[in-house]
Amino acid sequence: MERAIHLPSSEIADLGTFVLEPGWQVTGRVADALTREPIAGASIRHADAGGVETTSADDGTYALDAENLALLEVRAPGYAKADRVVTQSDGNDFLLQRPGRLAVTLWDEHEDRACAGCTLVASMGRHVVSAITDGSGEALLADLPPGDYDVVQESVRATSAYVTVSGGSHTTTATVRPLETTRVAIGRKRDSVEIVFVPPVSDRRQLRASGSEGVEIVDALPSGSYRVKRKNRGANLALVAPASGVVLGSMPENFTGSRIEMRLHPTTTRVRCVRAGQAEAGVTVTLRNVRGEIAAWGTSNSDGEVLLANIPVGTYSVTGEGRPTVTISVTDGATTVVDF
Repeated sequence: MERAIHLPSSEIADLGTFVLEPGWQVTGRVADALTREPIAGASIRHADAGGVETTSADDGTYALDAENLALLEVRAPGYAKADRVVTQSDGNDFLLQRPGRLAVTLWDEHEDRACAGCTLVASMGRHVVSAITDGSGEALLADLPPGDYDVVQESVRATSAYVTVSGGSHTTTATVRPLETTRVAIGRKRDSVEIVFVPPVSDRRQLRASGSEGVEIVDALPSGSYRVKRKNRGANLALVAPASGVVLGSMPENFTGSRIEMRLHPTTTRVRCVRAGQAEAGVTVTLRNVRGEIAAWGTSNSDGEVLLANIPVGTYSVTGEGRPTVTISVTDGATTVVDF
């Protein structure tokens, strides 16, 4: 109640009688959501009235003075926090649930690696929690009230003038259950590995991966690199032209990354197929390394030549179609010519 009066200096005035209206109380009971057993000693706090607080009695009941609609927060050891806007009426009961946990793994799909040090946010109504991932891109959110949560990877974009923080494009929904850990992943590993040759392949040869999973032929990307399925780990990699191919090495068996750089040797090997002094086209030629493994192959052109680029440095035997075997040495930066 308010009344405005004007009182001159040094005068005394009778202001009459003021009748103060009583405040009101919120009453209710706190119990276990599963067993319905009362919870004694639970903390009931008025979040909007300077933190006015009380505790539940042995039978779980409570009474809290308030002046208006009250946002109450209820906590008890071993239970998830509950909050709700209540009114003056009786029966403002709170059924507390045992908390659950969210184990979240973030994967940076752009970099194709674990998103270490990234921020994730999980929200359910007014309940919002966040965490920073560890070096493995993982974070654990504990003591969560059960329910359905929106889980999002927070995106941060910085310029010279400002920093923008937004929800990001990666989001999922997860259900948290009492006393359980719900696992959820945002982002996933690529199912392919980028093969980058140094220097880049200029003639757009195809890349062939030959292994236990079969043979995969991959065309060059516009950037000059190649993308090979991860299942081909351990496979031999060969650059293939229409009439020839050169084995450059193999993908590591236990490779877990997303990008492999392979050095291209600056070598040129020219095999000239000649019979009775005449160039012979259509002759299939095979080069094998010292372990007897195929290192390169090709078919002679109309000039009787097989041109093989980027053969790794080493010693090779050249065989083909009933001709005597010839041994050659390939060195960096040199053109090796053999009459065959």
